[in-house]
Amino acid sequence: MQLFCFVLIFSFGVNNTIQASDQNLDSLLTVANAIENDSNRLKAFFDIAQNYRTINADTAIYLLKDIIEKSSDGKFSNMYYNATLLLSNAYQNIGNYTEAINLVLELLKLYEKEGDIDKQTKCLLDLGELCRASQQFDAGIAYLNQVIRITKKTKNLKLLCFAYNRLSAIYYEYPNPELTLAYIDSAISKCEEISYIELMPTNLDILGAAYSMQKDYARAIPTYFKSIEINNSFGEDEEDNINTYINLARAYYYTEKYDSALIFAQKAFSFANESNIPIYEENSAFLLSLIYSATDDYKNAFNFLNSTMNIRNFLFNKEKNSQISELNKKFETEKKEKEIKNQKLIIRNKEIYNSFLIVSIFFLLALILGILFFVVNTKKKNKLLEDKNAEIAAQRDELQYFADELEKANKQKDRFFSIIA
Repeated sequence: MQLFCFVLIFSFGVNNTIQASDQNLDSLLTVANAIENDSNRLKAFFDIAQNYRTINADTAIYLLKDIIEKSSDGKFSNMYYNATLLLSNAYQNIGNYTEAINLVLELLKLYEKEGDIDKQTKCLLDLGELCRASQQFDAGIAYLNQVIRITKKTKNLKLLCFAYNRLSAIYYEYPNPELTLAYIDSAISKCEEISYIELMPTNLDILGAAYSMQKDYARAIPTYFKSIEINNSFGEDEEDNINTYINLARAYYYTEKYDSALIFAQKAFSFANESNIPIYEENSAFLLSLIYSATDDYKNAFNFLNSTMNIRNFLFNKEKNSQISELNKKFETEKKEKEIKNQKLIIRNKEIYNSFLIVSIFFLLALILGILFFVVNTKKKNKLLEDKNAEIAAQRDELQYFADELEKANKQKDRFFSIIA
């Protein structure tokens, strides 16, 4: 009980200490190492990594790799699963999509082998989002459609909401306004149906973006503010509004309200920079270059445009996209080969089953014929035996008759001799 309380106090201390400006990683690790229970110790390290993910990505990645190695023997399977997904997310945040996707693909293979449908579905959902972030849209759509098919069968409605949400995000970037609205409407209605309020800020952010695609900024801007309001009501950090700030800045830019656009673009860039999320840095930097250019501040416009190009080259160079595409192709190829192998196995099993069925039918027919032959033969033998018994009975009756007649004759003969005597 004392140990359990200590872990709870430690976890609470981690969350608060890490958020403070005077963080001391060494002391946190020392406290975590002092925990005797293996499971609780790994959980403590996981909490540190989770909080350091946006503060110091290298530290988080190092800790998560260590957790994965220590939980890879299957003893702490849930910790292995959670740490791998968090490591993938950490790689995604720093723009290393190749490593992020590779981790989730390997995890998906593991749970396909184990037959864990829930974990497979979560891996597919993460792959859909990673492909969206790395602009591998077709692969992302394929993964998310798999999620929709599975969740409709398993009735996992929260993951179904996520799948609709991420598909709408992909079609927004593709772009396809009609499908963006169709899927975000599905996400919103499904969330309302199951009272899944936590996803509503993201849903409204995408809905606002869909309105912006149609240049309906009068509806887009209030929708963005509604998203921020709901998110803030959860007590979440303002960093969670980064994407919405970018969308608001963009809407204000297109409506030529440059002062408002500048406020939200600067907030987005600042939070993205502090949280070390390159994709948001790139989006907000590019937007800032446009805003500064529109207000004739060409020096800042040039500086932010230069930052945009540097980040964009880091995130979306051809070599990286090629690697990601190869990973997806390799996975699909392996999956198809596995399906072909399974299909061949099914066909072979069917052939064996059919052969066994044919042999069984012939054996059964032979058995039936044998039984019929035995029954018919037995009936014939019984008939012959009955006939013989009847014949013997007739002969016995005939002998009895002659015996009776002989006895009568003997009696008459004795009587006759008696008379003569």
